[in-house]
Amino acid sequence: MTPGGTAPTIASINPNQAGCGLNSSFQLDGLNTHFVSGTTTADFGPGIQQLDLNVTSPTQIFAHMFIHTVATPGLHTVTVTTGSEVVRTSFTVTTPCNASLASTALGSISPNTTTQGTQNFVVQLTAQAYSTTYFVQGVTTADFGPGITANLTVNSPTSATATLSINSSAPAGPRDVTLKTSGETATASQGFTVIPMLAATTMGPMTLSVVPTITSSSSTAMQGAQNVVVTFTGNFTHFAQGTTRIDIGPGITVNPVTVTQPGSAIAVLSIAQTAIVGPRDIKVTTGAEVVSLPQGFNVTAAGTSFNRTPVAVASGLTSTKMTSTSAATSTSTTSVPSSSTYRVTMTGLMCLKAITGGGDAIYGAAVIRQYDRRNGQATMFTNANTWVYGDTNGMIDQRKQAGSRGPMGGIGAGDFVPTGFIVGPKDTLPPQPNVFPMALWQGTLTNGVDALVISPSLWISYGDNSMFFNWNQNEDPFTNSIFLDSHVQNQINTQTFGASFFGTSQNVSNSAASSLAGDATVAATEELIQASGLTFGIPVGVFAITGPSYDRPIGVMPANSNDITSSTILPNATLVLTREMIEKRLGSNAWTVINFDFRDLPIVFSNLPNTDRPGGYTMFIQIERQ
Repeated sequence: MTPGGTAPTIASINPNQAGCGLNSSFQLDGLNTHFVSGTTTADFGPGIQQLDLNVTSPTQIFAHMFIHTVATPGLHTVTVTTGSEVVRTSFTVTTPCNASLASTALGSISPNTTTQGTQNFVVQLTAQAYSTTYFVQGVTTADFGPGITANLTVNSPTSATATLSINSSAPAGPRDVTLKTSGETATASQGFTVIPMLAATTMGPMTLSVVPTITSSSSTAMQGAQNVVVTFTGNFTHFAQGTTRIDIGPGITVNPVTVTQPGSAIAVLSIAQTAIVGPRDIKVTTGAEVVSLPQGFNVTAAGTSFNRTPVAVASGLTSTKMTSTSAATSTSTTSVPSSSTYRVTMTGLMCLKAITGGGDAIYGAAVIRQYDRRNGQATMFTNANTWVYGDTNGMIDQRKQAGSRGPMGGIGAGDFVPTGFIVGPKDTLPPQPNVFPMALWQGTLTNGVDALVISPSLWISYGDNSMFFNWNQNEDPFTNSIFLDSHVQNQINTQTFGASFFGTSQNVSNSAASSLAGDATVAATEELIQASGLTFGIPVGVFAITGPSYDRPIGVMPANSNDITSSTILPNATLVLTREMIEKRLGSNAWTVINFDFRDLPIVFSNLPNTDRPGGYTMFIQIERQ
């Protein structure tokens, strides 16, 4: 009871009836109620799905509901709860709910290939962009065809996760995938493929074969070697991106495997200083398919030097065969110069998860700064960005075609940008100003003098790049403080080579992530940036419910995990380079590659229906000695 003895109640609901199978907006007006945003909930009864709830005052709510085909026609009770306060009213479902809704299409299934006999295979299913699907947990079912059992979890009205069990006798080949929600049907024609399960085979050096082959030749790397590129070419194999795994034993880290086709895969290896010396077996697993090469890789002692000779492998790729020379017999000495010339290039991208159902259009960018470490002063500031890559869509002179989602392009999971880009081998194409491979920096670095700080970013194009240009402008005042950031200084002092992500260049002030930097100068700069208008904190409105219009960066996360709707941030992706760091990384090599993973955290999008989806890309940057 409220003061005066008047109980809270619902004074009106408008409209007070709606037809089945429709999206409907309702206005609820209370009397003596105490509605609170984030606390008040509304239950419209079985079969009616809440899409959003907006409390505008203690006595008014706007709700957007979908009346599903499972809803019972007739009178429904509406229950509104705010803590211990519970008020009720009613409305009527007018239309019989046994009529089918129009069929729609699944926009993506990822991954979409596996072998017979695979168990617990996780697949992400997403409705076509701007579709009218309304998946419901416990109601929606998934059908992958004969021989496949699917356990479905609904993530949102337009996305779901299926865990599959594929029988060893499941028919091989492409098949339709259908999600049904009462009368609603969403289908991907030939959206999933089952490949035959083969018996385990043996592979010769760098080549898989159905006939066991034994040869004395093998790939070799020494202890402590980094970025050893190995290409595996198979006959009758079924490598699949995201599924194929490679194991070369303890002490060897196999970085994410890149599958270029069912018979070809590339892996970049890192050999630990403590890796056991000697030959070891290679095992490549794709679902139930296992191929192996006994003693196919050899680790040598770290004290051995190598002469590197290119060895041809399939599809024009190269691996490396190394012949050893005893370091003890060498009598020559080489003076170590204090300066060297280097080139830094953004070589390409790999799409891990597409943002739009029809294929993404994206572009890469970077802010490049050079400093004099002796006084902390910036000696150079510039930025670079590529053309938009994706579906040219009639914009031949404005975009570069990339991706495989349509005849004119469109980037999806598993696609590489630019077309023909391959992860692993050195990129030998000449760098260009605004296309991949894009030139970021070239010049001389001197021990104890120079430092480069490069901030790469990746953007999805929706046709309005004003936010991107604001981002570039806002990076300028940050130049004087980023070099002093503890993360940057720690990498320089410890000569640690690697990609880092930290605040606060894109943070909103006083957010939870702002504390990561902990530098008063950085915080003051951030506040100045925020006061200038559009900040590196990205307003929620960018991810518009009606569909995005601004280009937005990829890799966003909540600024405050306690209030994910308040703002989002783009953590500062940072590459720090000094001559000492580069030479320590290169060793006897002349080039190396570093990758940046730009992945949106799904929690940012959880309260934003009908908007763009979280995506993920990997960017590759090549550093080479000239």
